[in-house]
Amino acid sequence: MKKCIINAQALKHVNNCIINKYFTSSARNKVRVRFAPSPTGHLHLGGLRTALYNYLFAKNHGGTFILRIEDTDRSRVVPDAVEKLEHDLKWAGIVPDESPSVGGQFGPYTQSKRLDIYR
Repeated sequence: MKKCIINAQALKHVNNCIINKYFTSSARNKVRVRFAPSPTGHLHLGGLRTALYNYLFAKNHGGTFILRIEDTDRSRVVPDAVEKLEHDLKWAGIVPDESPSVGGQFGPYTQSKRLDIYR
């Protein structure tokens, strides 16, 4: 088996090419983060922490905070859980820029409504 040795300059060039191609175009340089809980009831503390980190990161970078509902496991879905999640986030001062109730350019924001996209 042959060893492949890449010097630091070559690696830096490859990294720069990848960064330039995938992360610096005008369409991709705006921060977009999401919080995607399953609708199984009220928001729990771990979910709140994750949502808060993502929300603060987005706002600190002038970006967008998205609430996407991960409801593809229909056996775990609790009625009215989406409304409860949105209420709990609002109570904590976390207001999504895009969500099932707010809408947005890249909806739908409920995963079960996006299944055709993945087929």
